[in-house]
Amino acid sequence: MPFLRTLNSKLLVSFLVVVLVTVGLTSLALGFITGSQFSNYLRRGAEVRSQSLATFLVDSYLKNGNWQEVQEVISGLTTMMGDHIVVVDRSNTVVASSSEELVGQKIEEPQVWTARIPLLTDQGKQIGTLYLTGGRMPGHRRMMEMMGGGTGGMMGQGGPMSSPITVVDPSSAGLEKQFLDSIRNSITIVALISLALAIVISLYLARSITRPLQDMIRVTRSISEGDLSQRVRADSQDELGALAQSFNIMANDLAKQEKMRRDLVADIAHEFRTPLTTIRGYVESILDGVKKPDQDILGRIGAETERLTTLISDLQELSRAESGKLSLEKKPVDLNVLVEEVLPKFEKESPMHRGAPRRMKIMLFS
Repeated sequence: MPFLRTLNSKLLVSFLVVVLVTVGLTSLALGFITGSQFSNYLRRGAEVRSQSLATFLVDSYLKNGNWQEVQEVISGLTTMMGDHIVVVDRSNTVVASSSEELVGQKIEEPQVWTARIPLLTDQGKQIGTLYLTGGRMPGHRRMMEMMGGGTGGMMGQGGPMSSPITVVDPSSAGLEKQFLDSIRNSITIVALISLALAIVISLYLARSITRPLQDMIRVTRSISEGDLSQRVRADSQDELGALAQSFNIMANDLAKQEKMRRDLVADIAHEFRTPLTTIRGYVESILDGVKKPDQDILGRIGAETERLTTLISDLQELSRAESGKLSLEKKPVDLNVLVEEVLPKFEKESPMHRGAPRRMKIMLFS
C-alpha cells in the first residue's frame, strides 16, 4: 500500500490498531459485565422483595387469622414491584390480587407466572400460595427451590388460559433496557473520545520518532554532496538522541579527516614543488649558459630527483598504512649520520628566523 511506505504512517496505523482493539475489547467486556451484573442485581432485588412479601403475608395471616389486611397491601405493592400479584388460600380461592375483581374467585393455577412461592408457617404448614405473574425474574426457579416450593411450569402466552388472570408488562423491564442503553451509549461516547485522543497522541508520537530520522536523512544527503558543516539536533535523551549524537560525532570525524586530507594534499604539493623548482632552476641556468653542466650541478639535480623518488615512495607507504598493509622494517639507525645527511639541505634553504635558541635546544633534546 502506498500509504504504508513511510515509517510515520506505519507507526500511526500500528498505534491506531492497538487502540482500536483495546477500546473495542474493553467496551464489549464492560457492556457484557454491566448488563450481567445489572440483571443479577434486578434478580436479587426481586428475590428479596418476593420473599419479604411472602413473609409479610404469612405473618399477617398468623396475626389476624384471616387475609383481610392483605388486599390493601397488595394494591400498594403492585406499582412498586412491577408484577401482577395473586394470593390464593389452600382452596385456590383468590384472597388478594392486583386486580381486585379476582378476589373471591376460585381459580386454577395461573398458566403464566414468573414466581410461585408457597406460604409456609414455621411448622411447615402451607396456608396459601403467592403468584407473581408478568414480571422478569430469571432466577425464580432457584428461589422457589430455596423456599421449598415446586418449580411449576412457565407456559407460553399462546397456551390455554383457564383463569381470567392477564399478564401485565412490568415497568422494571423498561427501566432495565433504558439503563443498559444509557450504559452502552456512554461506553460508545467514551470509546469515540478515546479514539480521537488516540489519533492525536499517535500523530504526535509518530512524528516525534520520525522527525529525528528525517533530519538525519537530510543531513546525510548534505554530507554526501560535500557539505560537512551540517549537524543533527540531539534534544532527546532516548535512543534517538543517542543515535543523533553518534551521527554528529561521525560527521565531526569526517570533517576532521577531510581537513587532514586537504592539509596533506597541500603539504605534498609543497614538498613536490621545492625539488621541482630547484631542478627547473638548474636546467634553465644550463640552457641559458649561466652554468655549465658540471659534476656538481648534475649531482644536485640527481639529489633532487632522488628526493622526488623518496616522496613518491613515502606516498605509497602512506597509502599502504591507511589500508593496513604497511610493514615497517626496523633496524639500527645512526642518528649522527641521519642528521648529517639532512642538515645540509636545511643549511642552504632555511632562512634566518627569530626565536629563543635555548628553548629550541630544549625542545630538540626532548
